[in-house]
Amino acid sequence: MTVYVENRDPESYAADADGIKESDTSMEAYEAWIIAHKDGTFTLEKAYADFWARGEGVQTRRQELADWFNLAKAAV
Repeated sequence: MTVYVENRDPESYAADADGIKESDTSMEAYEAWIIAHKDGTFTLEKAYADFWARGEGVQTRRQELADWFNLAKAAV
């Protein structure tokens, strides 16, 4: 999983195993791709809430979001 910390200097947090650090810019590009190709109502704020949600069925949604982000990253 790629590391991303909103509004923080990329020098202030560790990269993932591949040395990748996401940025606000890259996350916004992924958001735009997901809106255009998967869900017109998608927002990063909703995705964040869904990733941290608890309860039945949340793992399915987390997997869907992870798949979308992976597709977006490959496309942009």
